[in-house]
Amino acid sequence: MEATRSSSTHRRDARRPLRRPAPGRRAEEPPLATGLLPWLRGADGGTRARVMAQVQRQVGNRAAQLVVQRQALTDAQQWAQDWAAHPAQQRHFRATGRPPGTPRRRYDVLAPLYKAHGILRPMPYLATSITTATFYGFSTPAHRDLAAALRTAEATLRARGISTAPVTKVWALNARTTSAGGWSNHADGRAVDLDPGGNPHLTSKAQRRVISLVSGTDLEAGGQGYAAMRRASDAFRAFYNPAGLRLRILQLLAVEALRRTAVDAAKAERDRLRGDRAAAATARSALRQELRGLPRGHRASSVDTARAAELTAAIGERDAELRRLDAQLKQHGTVLKRRTAEATASSKDRAVLEAHLAKYEATDSAVAGLEARTTALPAAVAALEAQIARSQRSEQESRVLGDDRGARAERRLRSGLQKELTRRRTELARKTAALEKKRRARDAEPLRTYGAGGILNLPQEVVEALTGAGLRWGGNWKGAKDFMHFDL
Repeated sequence: MEATRSSSTHRRDARRPLRRPAPGRRAEEPPLATGLLPWLRGADGGTRARVMAQVQRQVGNRAAQLVVQRQALTDAQQWAQDWAAHPAQQRHFRATGRPPGTPRRRYDVLAPLYKAHGILRPMPYLATSITTATFYGFSTPAHRDLAAALRTAEATLRARGISTAPVTKVWALNARTTSAGGWSNHADGRAVDLDPGGNPHLTSKAQRRVISLVSGTDLEAGGQGYAAMRRASDAFRAFYNPAGLRLRILQLLAVEALRRTAVDAAKAERDRLRGDRAAAATARSALRQELRGLPRGHRASSVDTARAAELTAAIGERDAELRRLDAQLKQHGTVLKRRTAEATASSKDRAVLEAHLAKYEATDSAVAGLEARTTALPAAVAALEAQIARSQRSEQESRVLGDDRGARAERRLRSGLQKELTRRRTELARKTAALEKKRRARDAEPLRTYGAGGILNLPQEVVEALTGAGLRWGGNWKGAKDFMHFDL
């Protein structure tokens, strides 16, 4: 009975409205609501709805309404508040790189990318997790753990007797996107680049293929280590030129010839096996036909019975032989397929280098031709200038002698010479500008740059010290190598 009265009283209390607070005073919030607020900020809409239903059941509609009124801000609202609350961290978004725009515009673009990578509020993260890292006198904003790894690596190098900076540029935190507009692993300060000029990020698969073919090292494979990558760099520097490309093409031709020979041998073996199988199948058919022609049952003599047994055994042997030949043909088909693929790959590799050599030489030829046409122009300009000077002197002499006709003739001659001089000077300026543009374009080609300076120029001691401090090196990546890059 007491339980019934208690339940009834509870229902009446639940229906009774809460007293309104006095004017000017806020309604008291239950501790539950206050404790939920930080957690609700990170919850999705469905989770918030379920929690609010539970709050309503536990503390009543009015208290639940207070929680609703003060529940989590939207991401955009929270990011805007954080931006205003952390002016010191706004400097990290003042770069002029990707994405373009004002610092606030760049922050608005990057904030969702930070969230997608587990950093819900970028500005507090930058305020609490980013510090100033140093490495041989260079300083850069970086994650605290990365700063510690750089200190450890420097201590290791100094212990080995390397007292002067083994690099010329160090940079870690860079609040930016990739060239494709995605997340950059420098945006959270957990990666550092060293000397990017001589240690490129090889993002182009076509370029990596050429480097692999010229150097003889497969850059698509990962985890090959510093020594293998340095050999590839040195080999590419040595052979990325017309003479080196021709040599590699000849080597690929030799490999291709060997592989074609292997294909021909495999085809010959396949044809032999096919012939053996056809002969075995014909022999088995003859045996079966003879067996079918023998008398059976009570009409069979003892000789017939003995012959039937011999034929049955022979047919069994032929069946076994056919199974063996079928297995050999299947296995040989796999070998032939592999050898054909290898020969085809060699042919394609050679074609890639041949096309690349043709492009290389065409570029050099175009530059050389323009150089030849431009080189002749200064002499022509100088000759015209000399003619004009002589004409001026001749005119002066004619005037002294009172030869007006001769003076007029010199002026007419000089007028034509001056027009030609103007035309030649214009042509010289135009061709000189075109030549410089073509030279710059030639020298800016990434593969020519790598051929001149290599793809790996960091000292081995630096790479080993940084990886020994717990960092991962981009030179060990599978596919797109990034020789300048180290990250946590």
